[in-house]
Amino acid sequence: MIDRKAKIADHWDVVSSRKGFDYEIEHIDILESDFTNRILIDVKSSLISLCGKNGAGKSSILHSIYASLKKLDSEDLSKPIETKVSIRSKANKKLGTPEKFVTYGDSDAIYDNVILLDPSEDALNIRRVIAADNSFFEDYVNNGNESELLNEVLGYIKSILFKDITSVTVIEVEGKLDNSNILPYIQVYNSETVYGTLDMGQGEHKVLYLIWRLLTLERNTIVLLEEPEAFLCSRSQEYFMDFLAYVIQKKKLHVILTTHSDIVLKKQSTSSCSIVKRSSDNKINLILEKSKSKYLDALGLKPPRKGVFLVEDRFAKLMLQEIFMQKASVLSNEYFIDSLGGESHILSLAMHYNSSNIKVVPVLDADMVGKVNDDNYLLPIYYLPSNLNLAPEAEILEFISSNKELFAESLPIDTAQCLAKIYEVFSNFHDWFDDLDKELGFNNRLALEKIAIKLWIDSNTEMIDRYIVFMENLGKKNKSKLFKGDDGVYFVVCEDFKFQVCKKTLKKYNLENYIGESISFMLLYCSGVIKAELAIT
Repeated sequence: MIDRKAKIADHWDVVSSRKGFDYEIEHIDILESDFTNRILIDVKSSLISLCGKNGAGKSSILHSIYASLKKLDSEDLSKPIETKVSIRSKANKKLGTPEKFVTYGDSDAIYDNVILLDPSEDALNIRRVIAADNSFFEDYVNNGNESELLNEVLGYIKSILFKDITSVTVIEVEGKLDNSNILPYIQVYNSETVYGTLDMGQGEHKVLYLIWRLLTLERNTIVLLEEPEAFLCSRSQEYFMDFLAYVIQKKKLHVILTTHSDIVLKKQSTSSCSIVKRSSDNKINLILEKSKSKYLDALGLKPPRKGVFLVEDRFAKLMLQEIFMQKASVLSNEYFIDSLGGESHILSLAMHYNSSNIKVVPVLDADMVGKVNDDNYLLPIYYLPSNLNLAPEAEILEFISSNKELFAESLPIDTAQCLAKIYEVFSNFHDWFDDLDKELGFNNRLALEKIAIKLWIDSNTEMIDRYIVFMENLGKKNKSKLFKGDDGVYFVVCEDFKFQVCKKTLKKYNLENYIGESISFMLLYCSGVIKAELAIT
């Protein structure tokens, strides 16, 4: 039967801790080339996932790792990418060399127990070979010895395939495949019938082949696995990943796989997953993210909604939407944005409502900075970004008044005509875009607003990037060393940005005693400025 949930959790713990492993992969270093940026992966798990959309370069990286471990010429790869893989011996056993630490791809060492698996392609090839041999059944199947190896994990197989199976056997045939690989002919038994490899669907055959292949591997094998989720529904993928955790802990395997499935990533820590993306110069690049939502975004999937941002009006909603779309598409997918028609409605809700089911984030216009006592509200109060502490329409209009030519040049109409009309419009900020739209005969006020907001975002990159870091870390505890600047100001660092320590923390602790130490902190608004509140234990 399939292992109990507690046992499955134990398997996943071993995947992360690598308890009982003889060897550990420590680093994967992908060198800079015509196809890749320099990439260094610190490996902290026996399961590593490279996730990304099709064409991102996942398979190219996987093949380069294989070439490094097997000491193959990188020129033989479709993309000649050089990779170095550092492996450390945890026990007294050696890696075939006198050293306890070996970097493959940087020496003549070869790691013998490594396999590159593309289960979909392998399974199709097996079916082609069997179908092309008219005497296959007479020569190998009719009198073949049936191994019951797969029956050891029959519970997993039944769960993955959603079938009531009584037995699965394998006849192992030598000499039919290239590279001296054994060809497995698989037979499935149930209460009514028996059927073999050619009679089962592609998905079923691929799964049974992959399970057999993993169970027949030697201990300490490194497995480079292409998209195990192919042909599997989401529930089957989840059961398969539990089986993979089982076989990893049983055989002490290291598995590096490619995927574009959120289910495959579900039980893995964020530190063991890397997003494969193309950089602006079309080179393959890897990005490590703390947020699972960013993995889903990289896969082209929408993460589950976390909550809602409440803003004052239509323009505030548009401004926040454009900021997220330009700088943080994940936030656009994680949160709804709703306008409540004024700050009074937002503050009334923030005073009386708090929910453990959905995160509600009140976001006031920046002209409200200093006018709200946060202590009066159940929910923390946030603000739209601003240079001048103005309402968003006023902020954007002030920007346009100082950058009229830039705005005029950005519109898809005659620049001189547009500039002349801009000088003729004297409306207040509530009506300005509507009146300019009428003057220009543009008939698309929303497009004018979006162009203006985008120009403002592009001209305030550092402020907006800091704001995005803040929004992505709402309510999260982070860690940083505590620093003290030459001006005597204490600060922490979050995603390369410095955040000053808030007054509440300064009153609570003597921070001189903690300079240079790793400190837990949360980001929050203090009088309209994003600062860090420390939690020192």
